[in-house]
Amino acid sequence: MRWYVDWCLPVFAMVIAARRSLRENLGFPSDRPTHQSPAVELLLQLDREDMATSGPNSAQGETTPSNPTPPTVKPSRRAGQHASQKGPQVGRIILLSGPPGAGKSTVAKELIATATTPTVYIEGDIFWSFIAKPHSPPKTRQATSRIVIKSMMLSALPYARAGYETIVDFTIGPWFLGLFKEYIKEIPFEYVILCPSQKVCMERNRGRKEGVMEEYPTDLHLAFSDINEFEKYSIRNDEASAKELAVQIWDGLARDVFKFDMKDVKDAS
Repeated sequence: MRWYVDWCLPVFAMVIAARRSLRENLGFPSDRPTHQSPAVELLLQLDREDMATSGPNSAQGETTPSNPTPPTVKPSRRAGQHASQKGPQVGRIILLSGPPGAGKSTVAKELIATATTPTVYIEGDIFWSFIAKPHSPPKTRQATSRIVIKSMMLSALPYARAGYETIVDFTIGPWFLGLFKEYIKEIPFEYVILCPSQKVCMERNRGRKEGVMEEYPTDLHLAFSDINEFEKYSIRNDEASAKELAVQIWDGLARDVFKFDMKDVKDAS
């Protein structure tokens, strides 16, 4: 029996201690039982007896209390973080919208250049290229647009939750906001609509190095020209440079001009 106590129990106790330490350092909930197993109780009793007979106080005739005060356990670094911190501050999603040719990508570059916090830029047009082989017969342009919009907005979530200013650059009209409201309603959301005149947008479209539209979608520009209650989120300026627009947007963001509550949006039809 003594060999079991001297060899097996210490090994058993070390395995338990190592396992608990590993779990706590990895952030798992503690699995410490409310009562010790008989084997561990026996080991602790033997340790107390050894301390009583061979400890530094034994020569002076002092004994160890039968129920010694347990040592203070210092929490692991991960556990301490969970107890004292709320985690990283949530960032926000800044949707830079408007009709084709509105200057969204050019203004986005200026916003990035003047940003003072960690920033992510999601260029929505690239999501079209992810469709390597379309449906046959192909889906309508509107149906595909809905899929592309959902995909890019969902991709913005992890960045915003990690504390990034997440700029999404794509033509998303107010009529499409309901597509993703359930996904991002807990994330701060800013809606900026750039909408210069149709003439300016058409000229910019013709001057593009790539992605030129052979026939400019005038109906889409007209839709952005009549947005009723969403007008307060729009900037209509044919003369301002991209740098000046970026300054205006940052100023508006600081004053909550573009702050948008997704909870008030109706589902997309």
